Amino acid sequence: MEEGLRCGLVLNVDKSEVFWPCEDPRSRVEGVFPPAISRPARGVKVLGAPVSSCSAFRCELVLKRVVRTIALMDSLARLDDPQCELLLLRVCTGISKLYFALRTCTPSAFRAAQLCFDASLRSSLERIVVAAGPGFGDWQWRQATLRFSFGGLGVYAAGDVIHYAFLASRVQTEVLQGALLTRAGVSGPGVSFNDAVRSFVEVTGSDFFRGREIAAPRLMKTLADIYFTSVAGKAESGFSLSPRQVALWRSQQESHASDWLRVVPISGLGQVMNGRTYRCVLGYRLGIPMCLASRGCSACSRTLDVDVFGNHAISCSGVVGLKHRHNLVRDTLLDICSRSGISAAKEVDIGLVDREGRPLLPADVLLYSWDGGKDVCVDLTGSSPLTQAGLADFRPGRVIADAARRKRAKYLDLCSSKGYGFLPFSFSSLGGLDEDAVALLRRIQKFALSQDACARAAPLIFSRLCFVIARGVGAQLVSRLPTNFL
Repeated sequence: MEEGLRCGLVLNVDKSEVFWPCEDPRSRVEGVFPPAISRPARGVKVLGAPVSSCSAFRCELVLKRVVRTIALMDSLARLDDPQCELLLLRVCTGISKLYFALRTCTPSAFRAAQLCFDASLRSSLERIVVAAGPGFGDWQWRQATLRFSFGGLGVYAAGDVIHYAFLASRVQTEVLQGALLTRAGVSGPGVSFNDAVRSFVEVTGSDFFRGREIAAPRLMKTLADIYFTSVAGKAESGFSLSPRQVALWRSQQESHASDWLRVVPISGLGQVMNGRTYRCVLGYRLGIPMCLASRGCSACSRTLDVDVFGNHAISCSGVVGLKHRHNLVRDTLLDICSRSGISAAKEVDIGLVDREGRPLLPADVLLYSWDGGKDVCVDLTGSSPLTQAGLADFRPGRVIADAARRKRAKYLDLCSSKGYGFLPFSFSSLGGLDEDAVALLRRIQKFALSQDACARAAPLIFSRLCFVIARGVGAQLVSRLPTNFL
């Protein structure tokens, strides 16, 4: 102790503990440790992680952390704003509060706490998606807790993360643990690690840990990719999904289809939805019935027999219909161009006529001097992937690609004859974008960054546009269906 004081090290007795799994009698000798220091018998917490040979102590410590996280999740209900609740649940009040515990505690110590957390997480998602109403079943729970790239909401369940978080942490510290424990006579990975590897292999069928050197950097992401790829591959047969459910799910696995979920609510940029609209969009994407009985469409008076999922509402051209969604996307694209320093205008008549000499509609957006000094007409087309015939042989992206092909065949030569370029901008009701639309938005991003390297809005172009598409879909659903969840 005297040597420590000379080096500037002071032992705070009130914040220090001495833990010996097998106590050395010399620790009781006067002068070794202060007499008032705490000596817990079952274990201690070091840097937030439990250190103990008692499994009950480790489980209790983990459960306390989970209980605090659950209380934080429950407090989100006071916001009464599904958009903010889902964003906060995903990034700072859900599984993100437990990553440290999941990485430092063995799966066996976390099992009971995991069940408790997942039950509360499912209750929170039910409140956000359907206002604690009917329709949020096992498949909706499975899809919601998948990653964005697999068509989920990006809200991770502890039952999934528990399979790879501890493994990643254990492998990343393998060299350090080997250096520290070899001198103490401890060798080999240990029972807990072997059990975790066995569980991971049983779920994924992967031989990732067999006969190879494992690189530590970004290992947790690598294991998560393997795990969710396996889970998503088994989901279709495990839940006996209908052709419509499969098509709906696959459509949300397209690039940028989930970008709208990453949006931070900003009213000035149109990145805000009211609670009912947001829930309608979530319910539509998760395949939840919007109403209990068939009824007529309030916009076109068409009698609907089976439109409880909103299929007709998305494709209806009545009031607050396709034109409304089209105009939202057009105005947002124009605003993005304006903020990026690109000269553009909307509804520009360039004098196009069809074969019979009848005037055609004006260009949705005209980009001035965009293609080698040539003005380019951008034609926006929205479509629903769930309206194509034969969902059994569904292929993601086919609807928007076909729409872009039709527009190009109709307008490309006409625009060229007038000295204009032509670019189809095809998008789906689920946020999918055609390759021409993606290329245009990426070029706008590069142009914005070339004008201002500090342009913060440039990386958010895709998420902003996809959010507007979702907002248009929500407006269509709210205006037509007597939704169960308000």
